Amino acid sequence: MLLRSISLAVIVALCARSAQADVATLTPTKDATIFNDGAGNRADGQQSTLYSGRAGTNTTWPVRRALLAFDVAGALPAGATITSVQLKLYMSKTVTGAQTFNVHRLTSGWNEGPASGQSGNGAPASTGDVTWLHTFWNNQFWSTPGGDFATAASASTSVGSSFNWYAWNSTAALVGDVQGWLDAPATNHGWILIGPEGVLKSAKQFESRESLPQFRPQLVIDYTPPGPLVYCTAKTNSLGCVPAIGFTGTPDANAGSGFDIRSTNTLNNKSGLLFYGRLGPASVAFQGGTLCVQAPLIRTELQASGGNVAVSDCSGAFHYDFNTRIASGADPFLLAGITVWSQYWSRDPAATFTTNLSDALRFVIQP
Repeated sequence: MLLRSISLAVIVALCARSAQADVATLTPTKDATIFNDGAGNRADGQQSTLYSGRAGTNTTWPVRRALLAFDVAGALPAGATITSVQLKLYMSKTVTGAQTFNVHRLTSGWNEGPASGQSGNGAPASTGDVTWLHTFWNNQFWSTPGGDFATAASASTSVGSSFNWYAWNSTAALVGDVQGWLDAPATNHGWILIGPEGVLKSAKQFESRESLPQFRPQLVIDYTPPGPLVYCTAKTNSLGCVPAIGFTGTPDANAGSGFDIRSTNTLNNKSGLLFYGRLGPASVAFQGGTLCVQAPLIRTELQASGGNVAVSDCSGAFHYDFNTRIASGADPFLLAGITVWSQYWSRDPAATFTTNLSDALRFVIQP
């Protein structure tokens, strides 16, 4: 029977990606404040507040910058298109009026670290802290003291004197930053928030990811999930035909029907079935063809290809309405935002291993 050697049984427990919609709201995976102490010995990665701007004259390290990073690739489906981005911070302390604060894309990696300061002055740095000089105290450094970042600001906003939420609204640069982080996660180092550093007492306090949940920084992303994509290579069957996977309709968590996955150019009057997985694509030699879906795999029920009755040819075809499967609840992990990789297997008595494999289809279930 189909693919017994790699177990196509339905998984009892699988850690699936959380359900997504067309709008995702993220909180930081790390944030910190750095201080221009000159020696790189002040840090603040664990305090419930962030600081940016210039403090008064009662400190020897008055300039502060805030760093924030969000796990974009872990929250959005690969291949999504970012359409709008908004960064929101809650300002909770200030002694001055409206000031302009800019966010710049960071170009070097950094570590949040364990330091937890008080009253906006930070704490002595220890192993792993990010500081004005260090990306990782005390042996990894920024190329430029104060952080490595793009010269042009990705967004700017005026932060007033009211304790409230302030937003850095969508710009082409913000969208480009987030799209880049989704497409190439290794480039995601987050942003640095820079205030008016030449203005005395311009510094403002913002709530960090360690604050109460209702005040933590937010990154609001509007995106379009990727459409279905055909990938991988089909196995040529014993009559020299190459089966082709295709689709009509849209994968939808709420439609109940209407997303038809098909395999055409297949042998007529043979049995076959669609199988799928949720852990990613594959390219593994299997039964004389290519297994295009990463195990563990889940198979649907057997089907008949139909086609001409009198002769053997490639007039057969398989069809499977995947929206019907979603609606059935047979697989409770088929939720909005989940990416699915799928492929058709069928009988081919004259072929190596007496089987055939189509190419594959990747799709994201829409809300």
